[in-house]
Amino acid sequence: FLQRLENLKLAITDIHELHSNLYPIKKLHIFSLGDIVEGANTAGAWSHVWIDSPIFDQIMIGEKAISDFLYYMLTLFEEVEFYAIYGNHGRIAPNGAEKKYNNFDLLCYELIQKEFKDEPRIKFHTTKSWWMLKSIQNHKFLMMHGDDVKAKNPPVTSLLEVERKMGAMIGVNPDYTLCGHFHNCSEFTTHGGKALMNGSFV
Repeated sequence: FLQRLENLKLAITDIHELHSNLYPIKKLHIFSLGDIVEGANTAGAWSHVWIDSPIFDQIMIGEKAISDFLYYMLTLFEEVEFYAIYGNHGRIAPNGAEKKYNNFDLLCYELIQKEFKDEPRIKFHTTKSWWMLKSIQNHKFLMMHGDDVKAKNPPVTSLLEVERKMGAMIGVNPDYTLCGHFHNCSEFTTHGGKALMNGSFV
């Protein structure tokens, strides 16, 4: 995890350096779409064999690493906005046993937010809901983790169905619909914009 976060930091640095020679890039938008912790064994029925660190250590290590990453981003960008969605791996109990937002992802986000309480250049968007809608540069972004998306083949087609249903419910057609969860990177152009499915964190 720490090595992958370092790789991401170096990649963003290179991209920023390349593009900022042509035009200023003042703000970075970060979409954290959930499953930032692997979670507790009993909550998801995944084996402890595949988890190096228990949930307490995950939160302590993750909170510090992500906070350090954000401090570094503030050396490159004038402002940072962080959008926080929780995933299914972070739930504290088996699915349906607790409120959805009783989630270790959300706890980790709150700890990171407290770390930056005196830093006006970073703004956090967190929610107890499973989805979030935000406007960025006059484009509407619908964000979710994706565990509520019933998987078809390919999964991005299921995301398009959710996009249509959500658009009808909230009366807004998003320009971009974002999710994680499936560990597969995918992109689909729609009539109104794009559906983007985030891949695994590499």
